[in-house]
Amino acid sequence: MAILFAVVARGSTVLAKHACFSGNFLEVTEQILARIPSENNKLTYSHGSYLFHYICHERIVYLCITDDLCVCVRLCSRSELCVCVRLRSCSQLCVCVRLRSCSQLCVCVRLRSCSELCVCVRLCSRSELCVCVRLRSRSELCVCVRLRSCSELCVCVRLCSCSELCVCVRLCSCSELCVCVRLCSRSELCVCVSGCAPVQSCVCVSGCAPVHSCVC
Repeated sequence: MAILFAVVARGSTVLAKHACFSGNFLEVTEQILARIPSENNKLTYSHGSYLFHYICHERIVYLCITDDLCVCVRLCSRSELCVCVRLRSCSQLCVCVRLRSCSQLCVCVRLRSCSELCVCVRLCSRSELCVCVRLRSRSELCVCVRLRSCSELCVCVRLCSCSELCVCVRLCSCSELCVCVRLCSRSELCVCVSGCAPVQSCVCVSGCAPVHSCVC
């Protein structure tokens, strides 16, 4: 649970403040301070993914804004470390890191947004593998694998419609392979493979009549 913003106030007058991140925290805090009763009390409010903790003592208010992220670290054994990240929204992410002999492995899982998950694996030999899974829309999923040696593999799966699926594989060397699977009708399936070079092949399979295929 990280502290994003903290203030000390007398009533609704801010005496001191500190912000760890940029944002409109001061404006939000001023609205909350105006609603805090003058009696000695301590309470926590929640709004979205933010928590507002305050302590009021003799009209002096100590208030801080935090996120709702809870991190639990458990040492399962001498060679296994379990890190559990839990959100108050009941979504839970668990990362287990196993250490074998003297080798060191670091696994970083970061949820950038509601539609993007980034997994970074780093070894003590400075080699690094980064896997980024991004849901661009409801019909497109992009998986990007990047090594520290600047080699990169990107796999993009796009559901163009209910009857067409496109899979695109791209390397850092600008070579690209695109496979498009299209269900033309209930009895015909078309698979189209294209690359960076002028090489293209298309295979159509239909099963209404005797099964046949054509390659162009």
